[in-house]
Amino acid sequence: GEEEVTEHNASIDRFADKWRALKPAQPGSDALNLSDASAVSKVFEDLEGWQAQFEDLVAKGNQLADSCASFGMDKPTFDGVDPLKRDLDLTCGSFELLKAYGDSLELIADKS
Repeated sequence: GEEEVTEHNASIDRFADKWRALKPAQPGSDALNLSDASAVSKVFEDLEGWQAQFEDLVAKGNQLADSCASFGMDKPTFDGVDPLKRDLDLTCGSFELLKAYGDSLELIADKS
């Protein structure tokens, strides 16, 4: 019911705060040394973990919405999800570009 929705919104907010505090620096910023392969590889692992946690939050929100609907309650809103998804997608997208660029460089290096 309503308590679960409130608790879930709080979980989304906590996740968003943690994400903003701990998300990786954008590629090209001084905070991330791109020549440090293990640091870059850790970023990819971390991003996978963030995405998995986010997907769990979304799934739980969908379950709550379904159970509210089955009890004839209004569909709950989880306002924090969309901005969080945009930021997560943007950060992951930057690193996917970086990965593709790195893979291209390796291919070029292998051919020479």
